[in-house]
Amino acid sequence: MVNKYLINLGVLNENEVDFHDWCLANYNQLIATPLNKIAKKYGVGVSFIYSFFEKLKLRDLKEFLVYLGYTLGQQDASVDNPDLTNDVLNLTKINDLMVRSNEQTFRLLNQQKEYLNDFVEDIHNYPKIITLGFGYSYLALQDFLGFCQFTGSKQFVMLNDKEPQYLKAWSQLDKKSVVIIYSARACSRKLYSWVRRLRLEQHQIKIWLITTNSNNSINKYVDRTIEIDDISKRVDGYNAKQILSPIQNYIIFNNIVKTIYFEKYASELKGNRLLREEIDSWRDHGLIG
Repeated sequence: MVNKYLINLGVLNENEVDFHDWCLANYNQLIATPLNKIAKKYGVGVSFIYSFFEKLKLRDLKEFLVYLGYTLGQQDASVDNPDLTNDVLNLTKINDLMVRSNEQTFRLLNQQKEYLNDFVEDIHNYPKIITLGFGYSYLALQDFLGFCQFTGSKQFVMLNDKEPQYLKAWSQLDKKSVVIIYSARACSRKLYSWVRRLRLEQHQIKIWLITTNSNNSINKYVDRTIEIDDISKRVDGYNAKQILSPIQNYIIFNNIVKTIYFEKYASELKGNRLLREEIDSWRDHGLIG
């Protein structure tokens, strides 16, 4: 029997910690899954997992699964409590996934402090902000620009997958513009072609990419990339009992950016009546108007 207290997670690097957390979150699905399929699901080679086992001084997958089961049994008493319904267990699982994903986003952003500060400064300094995102990314950008409208006299343009709108906005770009792209998971062909065209035609424009995918194919066409976690990769696809939106990680990112901006430019925002009223309205549970 593996004693969990002999496992030293401190020897793991960030990628290995993320793999450990992912395995812990998907323990029930991994019990009957071969090693090569686990590697494929997570997106690494089998050699990565063998190296992971070696660092933790584990002999094989079976021993690792014993350790995970023991850890879960110690950390979550609800696993062994027959009085709890599946609904309660599912809520516990969702909460665990959200916490772990948020922690990984914080770890990633802590490694990218310089880029994060530069991003905030660009929001402050550029008079024209163009955002581009499809689906969940577009929704996340709406939240992002909701705050930006209080940051001074700026021009904002939000773009989604509408071709005419995109072409019109691209023609109005100049050196006073910064483009911010949110792209979750894999990059669509349309987004790829648009960003490629933007870089070729407007090579002087600064482009930021905020992504949950470090291998995003548009990386080579942007100036700066900030990576955040993707909670959806922690769920075992269609067979899982949880459906989690990737927008969560972008909302966390937005909140961190807003907080840094607020601290950095507090003196400018202090007299902003509209911002103060907006923040106060979040705490007002009565009728408005």
